[in-house]
Amino acid sequence: MVSILHTSNAHKVYFDNFFTGFSLMKHLQDIEVRETGTVQFNRMNKCPNAADKEIRGKERGAYDYRFDSRNEILAVTWNDNSCVTQSCLELQELALCQPPE
Repeated sequence: MVSILHTSNAHKVYFDNFFTGFSLMKHLQDIEVRETGTVQFNRMNKCPNAADKEIRGKERGAYDYRFDSRNEILAVTWNDNSCVTQSCLELQELALCQPPE
């Protein structure tokens, strides 16, 4: 899909958790395509974020995050109605805030 982009850094791509994984995020970063997407915990290349079980036991809005400074990939796991993990190559796009009541 992204191979047809002429100026890749002018585009942002969003993936749901079916497609997103660390290797895809790394590839997109290498070709300068900005990415945001939800991701399965087991596709995070052993990222030390809190596991779903740990976050689920906390109050709604609790979160844990890690930033891979070498690859410049941010991973955030938070407790909403269920646990959500999101990865992001475009840090300005991701705001950490309390969910609505």
